Amino acid sequence: MLNISLMKLVELPDRVVGAAPVIRGMADAIGFVDLLNTLFPWDAQQCRTSPGERILAMLLSPHKKHDRSDLLG
Repeated sequence: MLNISLMKLVELPDRVVGAAPVIRGMADAIGFVDLLNTLFPWDAQQCRTSPGERILAMLLSPHKKHDRSDLLG
């Protein structure tokens, strides 16, 4: 059994990250971006961002935690 009195407890700051990291991890695990890149033809010389990355960004955007404190005054 751990002796809690000997352990130094460190207080960590609270952080809300939203669902975006979980969704991104799931997309990476199933190869979502690569799958979309094979389904949609695109020219890497004309566009720096692939269709898979663009679609994933659209999916992640509503789930990202945005800091709107600067807009509230």
